[in-house]
Amino acid sequence: MEIKTHVTAGCYLTRENKGKTEILLIYKKWSENDQGWVPPKGHIEEGETLEQTALRETTEETGYSNIKIIKHLKTVQIEYPWTDNTLNQKTIHWYHAKLIDETNIDTALVADEVNTQIKMEWFDIDTAKKLMMFDDEKAILDLIAKD
Repeated sequence: MEIKTHVTAGCYLTRENKGKTEILLIYKKWSENDQGWVPPKGHIEEGETLEQTALRETTEETGYSNIKIIKHLKTVQIEYPWTDNTLNQKTIHWYHAKLIDETNIDTALVADEVNTQIKMEWFDIDTAKKLMMFDDEKAILDLIAKD
């Protein structure tokens, strides 16, 4: 089995709304059996820092351009088999970012995102934790609650 390695970065993007912290999640559908709510993230491009990747991917996937990274939350390593008989080893660098204002730019999603990204929505932390697809990503929400 071939092994593919990936390095990605993303943001847990939060805002304050009526005195409560909310997080923006994206509903993605990779296949009929593989879909759910996740924070925005994506692959690092040549010459980028991890923070630059996290900000670029968050802006590309959400349209929000006025965001600020607060801190690095955690680095997670996962492995999963893929349909092409490869084993994917992924390192994900997660950051906490705050929405500065509702400035939204018109971004065109790349082809694979157009096919997988269904919608996005703001949730309070408790609701987000119930809805999120991956346990390792749910656990990171506890780090945000402490900020």
